[in-house]
Amino acid sequence: MIEREFRRLLVAVDASPHGESVAAEAARLARSLQAELAGLFVMDSELLRLAGLPLAAEVGLTSVRRRRPEPRSMERQLKLEAQRARLALEEAAERYRLRSTFRVTRGEVTAELLAAAREADLLAMGLVGQMGVTGRRLGTSVRAVAAKAPCPVLLLPPAVATGKPILAVVDTSPAAAVLWQPAAALAAALERPLHVLVGDNAAEDGALEAELADAVAAGVTMSRVPVSDLATLSAAVALNRPFLTLLSADSPILVGNEAQLGELACPLLIWR
Repeated sequence: MIEREFRRLLVAVDASPHGESVAAEAARLARSLQAELAGLFVMDSELLRLAGLPLAAEVGLTSVRRRRPEPRSMERQLKLEAQRARLALEEAAERYRLRSTFRVTRGEVTAELLAAAREADLLAMGLVGQMGVTGRRLGTSVRAVAAKAPCPVLLLPPAVATGKPILAVVDTSPAAAVLWQPAAALAAALERPLHVLVGDNAAEDGALEAELADAVAAGVTMSRVPVSDLATLSAAVALNRPFLTLLSADSPILVGNEAQLGELACPLLIWR
């Protein structure tokens, strides 16, 4: 079932060191899901527009001298960054023998990612990144993309995951009651154990209780902890050391905490 659902994995790539690791991790996941890997690099039109303003200035990394950026030079640099990102993605795809495509677009980063996500089954992106020379531009786009993307979004931190289980968080959000089902299918596809984390308030659904009991009988592990905010979830992640964590897109844990998602220190799959 997972192979049919995840036919195309879209990854937002850049030429930063973290961008290269994002491409590698996305390729590894695509191999396990038997999915096509599609890379996207966005040439930030807002950055290019700002470079052309009369008052625009940039400061060198090794000096304090201010200089006026040149739009043509900025565009050449972005094209070079795109080429390096393409090579990183193609190298990762070749390593895992994947079908792959790579596309460069020009526009506002968040809008371009959301538009491309309409043709994908899963979108992977780094929690921090460059998108060329845009500093943490991609990182600041995480909140909008995670909230509005039409497909599940996998957020990858700079550190590579070393844990083993898939962790599914069943909290008080309406969609969380069925979250363990795609989590179980994903765990089977990735050949990893599944651990279901059930919040105290989520234990009132009799049907869910019965389903989870059947899952436990089939080998799924489960624990009940008061997961109500990002701090308690971070503690649970630190304790369970998961390969990745699944959280429903309507989870109250996400509300107002998007900027701190990197504190989880493991890949986060926002499910919808």
